[in-house]
Amino acid sequence: MGDPLYLQHPINPDERDLVVRGVSRLAAPPAPSVTSFFNLLPNANYVFDPAIGFWVPQEQASSSLVVLLNAIAQATADGSETLESVIAGWLNLIKNQGVPPLVEARLAQAAALTGTSYTAQVVSNEYREMVIAGYNWLARYLNTGEVNPLSMQFFEQTLANAVSFGAGGTYYYPSANGALMAGFKDLSLEFILSANGAGDSITLTFEISQDTAAAPAAGSWVNVMLSGWDTGAGAAAAASYAAAGVGSTTTGIVDWDELNAKQFRVVLTVVRAVANLTATLHARQKAL
Repeated sequence: MGDPLYLQHPINPDERDLVVRGVSRLAAPPAPSVTSFFNLLPNANYVFDPAIGFWVPQEQASSSLVVLLNAIAQATADGSETLESVIAGWLNLIKNQGVPPLVEARLAQAAALTGTSYTAQVVSNEYREMVIAGYNWLARYLNTGEVNPLSMQFFEQTLANAVSFGAGGTYYYPSANGALMAGFKDLSLEFILSANGAGDSITLTFEISQDTAAAPAAGSWVNVMLSGWDTGAGAAAAASYAAAGVGSTTTGIVDWDELNAKQFRVVLTVVRAVANLTATLHARQKAL
């Protein structure tokens, strides 16, 4: 059936120890000796586990090794058998019955292991196909997925919450330097603009900049209202949105897809003649 297989010693690389599962099934096992047996136990913390045919830390060794060592101790304690005869019997058992398989075929997922030290085994399904983490035992396929999918990457913020303007002027939200788009490419802006007196008005526009400075130059800002989409109207966005006069309110949502900007800001131009004006602004950025 072939020559015995050898395994490099894990502690002393220059040594080779006989791999029991590689012994020919037709030939008689080699005559054991005390020295060759203890070569299988290089030190107290690293042992050869016959149940899996490989070297493992002692605390992870399977119970079969413990049974073997106990059997040797009991059989040789009273002098009825020698160490060599016990080991020879064990090698013959391995020769005749083989060793447990290195790959375990399963029909269902094994129960979770507990504790900090245990022996694990490579697993296959009933079709001898290797099973790895993520395998769906019910549907018999390998699950794959993103840890942080682009479809779940978004950022929502309130830029202004019913802010009241008691004086005319130009106001920027979230600030004159704007807010970063970061890794997001799409943006949706909701606005509620209210005027309350004759001659009062509040006008909204939306600007972007590619200036890499922390405080972009004033001339780097570009009004991109016309590149947006008015979701409520189902049409291209207007150049600006405004509320003017007594009891006037303007609401809307404008979307910009593939904005590809470094930063953005909302610009409110306020003209106050009689009463306070108010604005509420909500922005939603998303990656996909």
